[in-house]
Amino acid sequence: RCRTCKTIEAYTREALQTAFPQDIQSGLLEFMSVNIDNAENSHFVTDYQLVTRSVVIAEFVDGKQVRWKRLDGVWNVAGNKDAFFAYVQPEVRAWLRSN
Repeated sequence: RCRTCKTIEAYTREALQTAFPQDIQSGLLEFMSVNIDNAENSHFVTDYQLVTRSVVIAEFVDGKQVRWKRLDGVWNVAGNKDAFFAYVQPEVRAWLRSN
């Protein structure tokens, strides 16, 4: 995985932990990092229509995915942590509110 991919992963994890600690603690929100280069994870490319690595928000009910959203803009802000947080945190906040 490239340096930018690792940065996106680290920034996403920190953005969620910083803005949503209660949601993470309660289990409402969970961070998962998936390496799509591994054969067992390659289906995510099709599932989420990935052109490149990205951040995906997904909702599961009773173990079944009911909706998802890809945050492709992470590549535009990966070089600026504050801009990254300013992009990801409101997206996740809006997603949680629409639940």
